[in-house]
Amino acid sequence: MKSPRVPVRVFAAGALVGVVCGGAGLSSSASAEEEPVSSHRSTQVVERSEAGGTMSAATARAVDRAVRSQATRRQAQYAPGSIVIGVRAHIIEGTHRGERHATLAGVRRQIAVLNQAYAGQEALGRTPDVNSTTTADTSFRFALRGVTKTRNEAWYHVSAPGATANRMKRTLHQGHAYTLNIYFVQPSRSSGLLGYATFPYQYAAHPRLDGLIVNDQSLPGGNLTHFNLGNTAVHEIGHWLGLRHVFNDQAVGSTEAPDPVDDCVDNDGLADTPVQAYPTSGDPVGKDTCVQDADHPQWVGDDAIHNFMDYSWDEAMYQFTPDQSSYMDLSWAHYRAPHRAS
Repeated sequence: MKSPRVPVRVFAAGALVGVVCGGAGLSSSASAEEEPVSSHRSTQVVERSEAGGTMSAATARAVDRAVRSQATRRQAQYAPGSIVIGVRAHIIEGTHRGERHATLAGVRRQIAVLNQAYAGQEALGRTPDVNSTTTADTSFRFALRGVTKTRNEAWYHVSAPGATANRMKRTLHQGHAYTLNIYFVQPSRSSGLLGYATFPYQYAAHPRLDGLIVNDQSLPGGNLTHFNLGNTAVHEIGHWLGLRHVFNDQAVGSTEAPDPVDDCVDNDGLADTPVQAYPTSGDPVGKDTCVQDADHPQWVGDDAIHNFMDYSWDEAMYQFTPDQSSYMDLSWAHYRAPHRAS
C-alpha cells in the first residue's frame, strides 16, 4: 500500500522558492522571543551527555502541582493510542555537497519508530526494568502532516539554543501547542549534539520556539553508531510531553567526585522508575548507582537503563513505564490538549 501523500515545501536560505505539493501555509508572524530553557542532550558518538539547561527543582515542583490538579486529573482519562499528534517535520540542508542527509523516507521511518515506542512495541520479548512490571502502551501516536525543506548553512549547523535557532524556529514553526515541530539538522561535529526539546510549560511564553531539534544522523539508518535507531526523537518527545530524566539532572556535568548519597535524587518524581544518580552510557548490565541498604530502603532496583528517558545506546532503550505514561497524559491535558484543563 502506498504511503499517504505528505505536503512538502522547499525553501532556500529561509525564502520560499517552490512547493513540491500542496499543504498548509506557514505563519508569517515572528516575535522577539528568547530561547526557553530546554532539555538538551549531546553525544561524542560513544555516549550521551547533558549539554544544556535542565528544569530546576523549583520549576519541577511547580509543574508537578499544576499537572496533578484535580481538573487536570479529571480530563486526563485517555485510552491507549487515542491521541494522534500531528508532526511537522523541517528538514534543514546545508549549501555544500554532502550536507543533505535527512530525506522524506527517513522521516517516515522515524514516525514508524515513534509509533512503535509509544505503543510499547519495542519492548516486546524484552525484560522490563525491575521497578516496572509492565511497559506502557501510551495514549500517543504520531502522524506526519507536512514536511518543509530549507537550505541554510547556519541553520543546518545549529548546535545550541540561541539567536540562530530562534530565527529558524520562528520562520518555520507551524501549528499550535498540540502540533509537534521537529527540526532535523547536522550540528557541528565538535558539539556532538544529538538533540534538545522544549518542555510543555514553556509554550505559553514562547509558542514559536516550541519543538525539537534533532541530529539528522540519529534518524533510523543514520551514521551515528549506537544512536541511529531513531530513539533520540523518542527521548526528546518524552520531554516535549513533560517527562524528566530518570537520573539526577543536577549531577550531570558536575566537576565534583560522584557522591551516591548526595546524588541519589528522585529526579522525575515517579514511583516506578528507580532512583538513579547518573545517566547511563552504553548498554551495561546490573548498573545500580543508588544501592538499597538499611539507611535507604527506598532505593529499590538497578538503574532504568532500558528507559527512553535515560542516556543509554539506542539498542538498549525500549521502555516507558505506566507512571511515565500517566504523567504524559496529565501534562498533555494541562498544557497541550486543544481543550486544556489549565
